[in-house]
Order: sequence, then structure tokens, then C-alpha cells
Amino acid sequence: MRGVPIHWILSVAVLMPVGACGLRSSGVTAERNSIVSTAGATVLKLDVGSGYLRVRGEQGTDKITILGVGRAATQEALAAVTLTTSRLGDTVVVVCNIPAPQRGASGQTPSLDVDLEIPSSLSLIVVDSTGESVFRHIGPISIVHGAGSLSIGDVAGSVDVIDGTGDMVISSVRGSVHIIDGSGGISLSHVSGSVSIPRAGNGELQLEDISGDVTIGAKRSGEVVARGVGGNFSITANGNGSIEYRDVRGRVAVPVAEQH
Repeated sequence: MRGVPIHWILSVAVLMPVGACGLRSSGVTAERNSIVSTAGATVLKLDVGSGYLRVRGEQGTDKITILGVGRAATQEALAAVTLTTSRLGDTVVVVCNIPAPQRGASGQTPSLDVDLEIPSSLSLIVVDSTGESVFRHIGPISIVHGAGSLSIGDVAGSVDVIDGTGDMVISSVRGSVHIIDGSGGISLSHVSGSVSIPRAGNGELQLEDISGDVTIGAKRSGEVVARGVGGNFSITANGNGSIEYRDVRGRVAVPVAEQH
């Protein structure tokens, strides 16, 4: 991402009501809400833990609206589930503080579900551990994502992802996409720049309507399907799984035994 290096992270759907996230284990809950001015800000850093994360960009707003619900087994544990915000120059920082589950504890694991409405012009730097994460109508994003599904759509800028486990869907990107993946399916579509995946884990990889080059390094297992590549299409190494491609305008370089 221009101006937002991926190594920063390593150093540190539509906006929906949190109650729509589904049924949870019995326990106690409390709201964790905040409104933060973004006057003069260009970057939003999010450090979230266990729970749902939904981020939607809006044009014409100069604030971040956060609607959160903390969950825990007891009131004592819930008191430690907090939301903090701060400002560092042109960067707004939002942190979800979630205590680690106590050994032998039963009931609701501490978590914090958050919905954010933000200016669509902000660049995003996100560290997310577990849970479903959804981003819509946003600027450039760099994210380290642990476990759970990841959905990113309508991005005005580049996308950088380091992912652990879970399926990933990325669409409508007006920039390039760079992914390092652990395991889970990946679907990429309507990308105006290039796609680079130095490491792709287990799971199907689908690519459609990519304007630039598609460069894939090591793919452990799972089918690769590419349709509509405006530049070159290459795969360095492939484990178990077929490779299918069509409508590639540039050069094709894939393992010979796997060409279709």
C-alpha cells in the first residue's frame, strides 16, 4: 500500500446491528460505543481481538462511529472487555482490549463485536485475531487476519493481507492485491491492478477479471481457476490440485503437468 507499509502492522456488508451477528453462549453483555473526530486524520489503525468486525466507509463524514457489544461469562470478566481510542498525529488508533480466557473457565469466552462507520478516504491498518471480518467502501487496507472469514469489497486503493485460516473474498479493488495465505479458499474478482500471492495454502483459489499480472508462488493444495487476466499469469509451484485458466492476454507460465 502506498504510504502504509505492511510492516507497520507487524510492529504493532453494510453496517449491521451487532445483535444481528447470531446466537451466542449464555453470559453477560454491555455496550462499548464511541465517536471519534477524524479532522486532519489520514490513517486508521485497528487492533481487535475475538469477535465480529464490520467496517463501512462513508463519504462526507469527519468522524468514526463505533458501536460495540462486549460479551463475557461474568460481570467481572466483562469489566475487562474495553474499547479505547487515541490519536497519534494523522493516525486514529482504536483498540479492543479483550482478556485471555482463564484456564478451566466455562461459559461465554470474552469477546467484543464492533461495527465502525468511517470516512471512506482513510487508509486502514488492521490487526485482527479471530472472528468474521467485513470491510466495504474503504480506502487502502493492510490487514493481518488470524482465524475466521474475511470479506473486503469496494476498495479505492491497494489491499495487503497476511491471513491465517478461513475463507477470503476480495472484490472491486481499484489497485493491486498482495496476499500471504495460510489455509482456506480465496476468491478475487474485479481487480484493476495486479495480484501477487507469494504463498497460497490449502483451499480453492478463484480469480476473475484481473486487469494486471497474476503471480502465484507456492500453492500447497486446492484447485486454481483463473478467468480473464489482462497481464501475465504465472505459478511457481503447485501441490495437489488442478490449474485452469482462460482469457489470459499475457504470457502463461505454470507447472507443465498441471496446465489445462
